[in-house]
Amino acid sequence: MPDSITPENAAKQARAELARRSLAHFVRQMWHVIEPSTPLVWNWHIQLVCDRLQKHLERKTKKQNFYIGISPGSMKSTIVSVAVTPWMWTKNPAYRGGFFSGNEPVALRDSLRAREIIKSDWYQKTFEPKWDFAADQDAKGLYKNTAGGFRYASSSGSRVTGLRFDDIFVDDPNDAQEIYSDAYRRAVNLEWWPAAANRLSDMRHGRRTLIMQRLHEDDFAGHVMENEPEDWDKLIIRSTAEENDAERDAEDLRKPGELLFPERFPQSVLDGERVRLRNMYDAQHQMRPQPLGGGMLKPGLMREVNIADGVIIADGVSYKRDELQWFATADIASSTKTSADNTAICIGARFPDGRMLIEEMQYGRWEVPHTRKRLIDIWLSGRVQYIGVETANAGIGIIQDLRAAGVSVKELKAEKDKVQRATPLQIALDSGRVYRPDHAPWFVEVAHEMAQFPTGKHDDCVDACAWLAIECASRPIYIGDAGEAWAKAQKPPEPVESTYEDQVSRAFGD
Repeated sequence: MPDSITPENAAKQARAELARRSLAHFVRQMWHVIEPSTPLVWNWHIQLVCDRLQKHLERKTKKQNFYIGISPGSMKSTIVSVAVTPWMWTKNPAYRGGFFSGNEPVALRDSLRAREIIKSDWYQKTFEPKWDFAADQDAKGLYKNTAGGFRYASSSGSRVTGLRFDDIFVDDPNDAQEIYSDAYRRAVNLEWWPAAANRLSDMRHGRRTLIMQRLHEDDFAGHVMENEPEDWDKLIIRSTAEENDAERDAEDLRKPGELLFPERFPQSVLDGERVRLRNMYDAQHQMRPQPLGGGMLKPGLMREVNIADGVIIADGVSYKRDELQWFATADIASSTKTSADNTAICIGARFPDGRMLIEEMQYGRWEVPHTRKRLIDIWLSGRVQYIGVETANAGIGIIQDLRAAGVSVKELKAEKDKVQRATPLQIALDSGRVYRPDHAPWFVEVAHEMAQFPTGKHDDCVDACAWLAIECASRPIYIGDAGEAWAKAQKPPEPVESTYEDQVSRAFGD
């Protein structure tokens, strides 16, 4: 039997073809080259990252930009920064890739590992390339092949050369030591990235890929996701699955609390990481950055209630809806620009003993007519006895419109700063007197904002909740002309001091 069709040779050709067609299979086969003493432990997320990235690079997705947010140790750099160039050169040796990292030694390390794969006996024997490395350009940061392809590596923030690339890859572009410098973030986000992003050979079809763990709410991923939200596909995979996670990928089938990679990162390891990383744990492992100086509000202290058929069960005690005082509070944004705060509406109630229930949060960048319609719809639903609207920004105009529509409205005048206004909410959380429905779909995003307060970029939901807490602290009975029937059915309220200090000192008690 000729050597060309021996079973061994046929199997070799099949493996080579499988590796060419599938990035995931290429990663499996090349693993022993870069990690000869470490067995490969495959996991569903590795397959998902490989498959999604392959579709992106093969131009089978509509968007030119792809963000992969995943925790350290998940093989993201091995897949993207190491495997991509050797894999692409098995099919298209003229492929040109630009690879950038916040740490230049890391960028050069991955460049060398990619070259190590290409020069390995396994690669040469499996794919039998008809090209070789160019003798005049075989440096760590830039090497070429004789078919016209090259791989360029540099640090993000460095001056971008005149080279152009088929695709651009950015791997953890922020330096953790510099991330809390506004000037540093601005240099990467607003100066380096626009220049680097334009270095595609084909601006119509070239692809950009970003992989990173989060470090700060305005790090590179935060910047592009906020300012270019419609231009990016996202694959966000958290170390621990969360309940009601709006960013959870459809192929992430874990239940809340299940771990990403228990074979390598069991709960004991994650617990140790949480102690070691402290405030950076949620950023690096959950992709939810919390800036330094936050932590005034602890959303995890909210307690759960069950709400069904008009009955609220809190701590084993049942309440009918009409046994609680219901109202909504709204913080109106000054702008609908992408970088502006949301308008936030908090719908909640005060228990007879002063505890606070946040039943629903609505938030978004809405024009004034849309905000007005939402508030009127809440009123017409009969859920609340009145609506409190902060008078700042567009609040006064909305208050006038709501009153003209017959809505009972209370003016919420901000006589203190946001931190002072949030003090009653802080007291209520710390004393276990704030409740939310179980399985509340809004909780994850609102909790993220609370955890960052007061140094986070956005505080609109916090402000709306803070107003609700102030209303609960003052045991409000505010009706207006449209609520006389409800008012007559209630006990007359006791005189209540209305100063901010008195509200705080009452500490939500009877």
